[in-house]
Amino acid sequence: RFLERFAAPFYGGITLDRSLSTAARVFAYTFKALTESRAAIPADGMAAIPEQLVERAREAGAEIQLDTPVTAVETASGDARIATADRTLTAAAAVVATDPKQAADLVDVATIPTDAHGCVTQYYALAEPELDTGRRIMLNAAPPGGDTTTGTNTDSEASPTPAPNTVAQLSAVAPEYAPEGQVLLSATFLGPAAQEATDDALRTAAVDALSTWYPERRFDEMDLIATERVPFAQFAQPPGIHDRLPGPRAPAGAVYL
Repeated sequence: RFLERFAAPFYGGITLDRSLSTAARVFAYTFKALTESRAAIPADGMAAIPEQLVERAREAGAEIQLDTPVTAVETASGDARIATADRTLTAAAAVVATDPKQAADLVDVATIPTDAHGCVTQYYALAEPELDTGRRIMLNAAPPGGDTTTGTNTDSEASPTPAPNTVAQLSAVAPEYAPEGQVLLSATFLGPAAQEATDDALRTAAVDALSTWYPERRFDEMDLIATERVPFAQFAQPPGIHDRLPGPRAPAGAVYL
């Protein structure tokens, strides 16, 4: 019961894999982090993290260029060459800090993992009062393919819309996230079916789940604010993969992963 009702939705939400087949090393790392300190979100939103990095980089003399896709990273005569659509830069070194799929396209390293786990997160505005869960994460203990799915697709070959794996009352943690009189909720959905489902179908699944958990509340007027689809949220981490991952010096020459 502990595995099914807590570990599967909670650690399945961390690893985006409710089967719990992710390598134990990931569990050990995340468990250590969660037991040594508290989970937190920035009062100014998650964008505050890259904004802080950019500010400190510029203070150190870095030049930041956005919307400039890199087409190739190569080594020549001991230097690194970074090619974009309109020019080629030469540098003493290049650090490839991107998702595994793009990294695999840019450097010749065969062991970069490209299998992925994705997720979809929706954000909703709900009229107060807050839910009594406060700052706790709501876990969907039901199996993802069980009674909590909502068959909103009319195509007989389409997958049913999954129920949310977790729901969080973000404004209970950071009141700055919602205007007075409203509550901000987020719901995260796992698996390929979530990527294929429409925004409205996912919202309906969230309304159905919340209505089951809180039968005394009405959620049909919950407003959908945004849907964030991330097909490659994490690379798959089955047992043994960490012994096969490339190191930062895996590319040839002055290129680092």
